[in-house]
Amino acid sequence: MTKDYKTLKIMMKAIGISLLIIGIIMEIIGFSSFSSGSIMIFGLGGFMVVIGFGLISISIVRPVSKYYAT
Repeated sequence: MTKDYKTLKIMMKAIGISLLIIGIIMEIIGFSSFSSGSIMIFGLGGFMVVIGFGLISISIVRPVSKYYAT
């Protein structure tokens, strides 16, 4: 692995975990209070969860696929 990829992988994991945690918190807040503003929070939280999970999974794909290739 190159140094640039290691740095990128660490950044993607950190940003992904942060978005995932913030998104889950927003989902809980939006789900607990049913008002017109909470629907926006619920939707934005879901979007953040999907993006965060995507970043985490992309940062894991290369090492796993390299392991299976060998």
